[in-house]
This record gives sequence, structure tokens and C-alpha cells, in this order.
Amino acid sequence: MQRRTKGQGSIRLRTDGRWEVRMWLAGRRYTRALPARTTRRDAERIREDLARADREGRLVGTPKQTVAVYLRSWLSTTGARTLRPRSLERYTGVLERHVLPTCGHLALERFSPQHVGELHALWGRTLSSSSVRYNHAVLRSAFTQAVEWRMLERNPVSVVRAPRRVRRPMQVLSPAQTRTLCEAVRGTELEALYVLAVTTGLRLGELLGLQWTDVELADQSRPRLTVQRTLVRVAGRWLFGEPKSDRSRRGIALSVRAASALRAHRVRQVQWRLAAGASWGGHDLVFADQRGEPLFGPHITERCLKPLLRKLGLPVIRFHDLRHTAATLLLTQGINPKVVSEMLGHADIGLTLETYTHVLPDMQAQVATAMDAALS
Repeated sequence: MQRRTKGQGSIRLRTDGRWEVRMWLAGRRYTRALPARTTRRDAERIREDLARADREGRLVGTPKQTVAVYLRSWLSTTGARTLRPRSLERYTGVLERHVLPTCGHLALERFSPQHVGELHALWGRTLSSSSVRYNHAVLRSAFTQAVEWRMLERNPVSVVRAPRRVRRPMQVLSPAQTRTLCEAVRGTELEALYVLAVTTGLRLGELLGLQWTDVELADQSRPRLTVQRTLVRVAGRWLFGEPKSDRSRRGIALSVRAASALRAHRVRQVQWRLAAGASWGGHDLVFADQRGEPLFGPHITERCLKPLLRKLGLPVIRFHDLRHTAATLLLTQGINPKVVSEMLGHADIGLTLETYTHVLPDMQAQVATAMDAALS
């Protein structure tokens, strides 16, 4: 019989007919009894996978570690490597606030679908259905890695159905309300920001991440901008990140009004820059404060947009709803949904059609009228 090398571990057939793997992992003895009906070859494969994961530093202990130890390790290894900084911050918040206080003390092998169901019930008392679905997705992603590392036989989260998505009516501004907003901000410091939001549908992070090198205003007949990055604030630090998806990196033609607002904004910013002198921030941002430093997204929504909407008697919406407003205005004007999808940077047109189903009945009515006109 061939002698095993050091650290390879051993495999034996127990008296109950189940195969058992024994190894030293992460400095501790690890014994795992495999499910019934598994073969010796299955046991050898599991032993090899565990040894490889241990060599590559992907195991932080044995399956007897707690849920808290595993999830925090997953965040610091896989999460830090694969997630965007803002997503990593959100994942950490979900696990630390909504999972670990309740289930962090459990042994990893003891975490069951019943615990997931209890978490759903707990979350449902204070969180919306979309937040519960998000928490569920975060937890499922974390435990998928445990299965891949052979630390668990199955993902306890995957067998629990996520709550049904509840779609709320989308809040958007009508054309008249949008014109009221644009007129109210004319000549103000944030005019260009609001006008771009309702004419291009850019996300707030994309707007705040714009640099002047991304904007082409020299050719007055074809002004445009290019979305190349987003700006996020993570753990008190400003970070430039990649756009949300590959399709989010895109070029957008600017309307006359948007280009005019940007030119006026640039003149105003040059005056700020001269006044600030050497203290001016060095980010070349299109939208910055009077010292050249980045603008904070939540402050724009809570301290600027919502008070302005209340003052104007308009629906008090989120800044992201200005993006929805832009898409809705274009679709109701008969613009091809494919073009709108590309402008928004959606991954595919299906997402656009699913998001703006409230516009489709009007579009279908236009199609019917056009068909009558063609055949009359």
C-alpha cells in the first residue's frame, strides 16, 4: 500500500457504513463523517478539496467554528476580493446588524433552514420586503462559499424561499412638474446636477463621479458625456469605482438645455477655483463644493432636493426617482425602449421593460393608433 504524505489525511469506513475523512486543517484536527451512499472516491475528492483549500488559505478553521467566525472570515477574504467597496460595506452591515446578533453564536454545521426562516420572520417586523430579499441574497451568497469549500453539505439558505417581491407604484415627476423643478433651480449651484439627472437618467454616483475630461462641450452641435466611473463614500473615505455593470460604461448625447446648464456651471466653478487658490481639491470633478471637494449624496437628497420639492409643492421623491423620471418621459415620447435602455446603462432591455411596465399600456395604445393610421 502506498504511504500517504504528511498532511494528506486519512479515509476510513466506519462501522455504520459511512466514510469518514480525518485531517489536520488550520492547526486543528478535523473529522467529518460523510452522508450515507457516498463512495470512497467521493471521500477522496472531498479530502483533496479540503487540503487544497487549506494550502490556499481559504479555510479559517473546521466546520465546528461559529457562524460569526465563518461570515467575518468570508467578508475579509472572498468578499474583499470580489465585491465592490460599497457592496462590501453593505454586506458587512447586513451580516453584523441582522444576522450575527441572532445566529452568530451557532456552530456552522448547526445553522439550518429553520434558522433562516426565523431570521425572515424577525426581519419582516421592521424591514420592507425588498430589504428582506436583499438580506436573504447576502446570506445565500456567503453560505454558497461554505458549500464550495466542503464545509457544509448543502446551503441552508437556498432551500428557503425568499419573500415575494412587492412592487410599489413608481414615483416620477410629470412633464409639467419636471419643468417646474428645472425652472426653480435655474441659476443655482445645483442646476446642472438636476438637469442632467432628468435628461440623461444618470445615477447619483455616476453624476458625482463625472470629471470634466468626460464632458465634450466644444462641438455645440454634438455635446455629450461619457460615464467612466462612480464616486462612493466608504468608511469615511471617497473612492472612485467602476460603473455598476459593463453596460453602465456608456456615452450619452446631451440636450441643449443640459449642455447650456453645464457651460454655466463650469463658469461658476472657475470662479470658485480662483477664489480657493491652492486649497482647491485636485479631483477635476464636475460637481464639487466651493473648495473642489466631492459632494455627499445623502446631503443632496435630504438637505437640497426634498426641501425644494416641498417648497414647490411637488411630490417628495428620492434623487434616484429623477432617473426614473427621465426614462418615463422618454418612453412616453415614443423613444425606442432599446435606446432608453442603452442610455440608462441597463444590462439588457428586459430590465428596462420590467422596470417601466407602467409606461407600456400608453405605448401600446400609441402602437394601436399608428396601426389604424397605417391601414386607413
